Amino acid sequence: MWLQRSRIMWLKEGDRNTQYFHKKAVWRARKNKIKSLKKEDGSYTEDVHEMQNMTNSFFSQLYTKDLEVMPEQSLHLFDRVIDDGMNDSLCKPFTDEEVSNALFQIGPLKAPGPDGFPARFFQRNWDELRYEIIRAVKQFFEDAIMPPGVNDTSIVLVPKKHNSDDVVSKCLVNRLRPLLEQIISPNQSAFIPGRLIMDNDLIAFECIHSIQQNRTGRNNFCAYKLDLSKAYDRVDWDYLKGVLLKLGFHSTWVQWVMACVTTVRYSINFNGVLLDSFQPTRDLRQGDPLSLYLFLFVAECLSVLLNKGSETGEIVPLKVTRRAPAISHLMFADDSLLFFKVDEQHAHSVKKILEVFCNSTG
Repeated sequence: MWLQRSRIMWLKEGDRNTQYFHKKAVWRARKNKIKSLKKEDGSYTEDVHEMQNMTNSFFSQLYTKDLEVMPEQSLHLFDRVIDDGMNDSLCKPFTDEEVSNALFQIGPLKAPGPDGFPARFFQRNWDELRYEIIRAVKQFFEDAIMPPGVNDTSIVLVPKKHNSDDVVSKCLVNRLRPLLEQIISPNQSAFIPGRLIMDNDLIAFECIHSIQQNRTGRNNFCAYKLDLSKAYDRVDWDYLKGVLLKLGFHSTWVQWVMACVTTVRYSINFNGVLLDSFQPTRDLRQGDPLSLYLFLFVAECLSVLLNKGSETGEIVPLKVTRRAPAISHLMFADDSLLFFKVDEQHAHSVKKILEVFCNSTG
């Protein structure tokens, strides 16, 4: 317990429970304590109850669905890419070995959930707990009902860590990951087996170099870096479900995924005090291994819109040479780099595309 609390990662695991560890743990608790919060009027408060109410209010509003989001603005642009063979491989019954592998892929000392048990507890006691865990996981995949409390999550403000990975999400990820290269557009380089994020780095370098070397004054292009604010926290669930169905995922698979996403309950851990829990109506839980891959389907909306804009001539993509492929954008998970011609018309077209993306996904 003190090893976990001290967070001294460079010391070999299993060192003695020394006075040093105790001092580091006490120091961390003192350093991470929130002593004041800034209110909307600019003033600060040190009242504990007021700070707790402000914290709960902020996160409950952050995770509340935006009623102005309209997923149908972009969903019609997606084509079905999931065939029957893919759906069969995704939805076939999970084996005991798959559940076991998923559990042992979880980091042993990652931040535990509200019950306080890290993954190491289940890994070290696998012989005794094996039957119960496998039965519970398989039961979920039969009825797609997440038992109350299983998906509860504590948000610890400092350090920034939400929750440990869970077995159901790992099982879904292990089946989805091998198919991503066939589903996600080649502009995206993050989290996809067979692609390296450095690939897009190299292409971006060549594009920037081409822009800088243009001395003629004609056909000038620009690079536009886009960073999404609170990207995971604002994902609209209706859009997520809609895009999964539009791509052709079987309804059973979509039901499993949405059960993992929508059954979350949050409790804010404020200076060691667990505040009243609340249920979000949007967001992808950070720290969940499934969220990384689900967000790719959110970013894919922007990719589809930009490709459509290139096809219709609304935006002119960059070509570093005459025979080179046209590049309108490069994606690095929730970061994007857009390339388009330098004039007011194309700038308005890009702005319009971004507005549709925001209104569709949240």
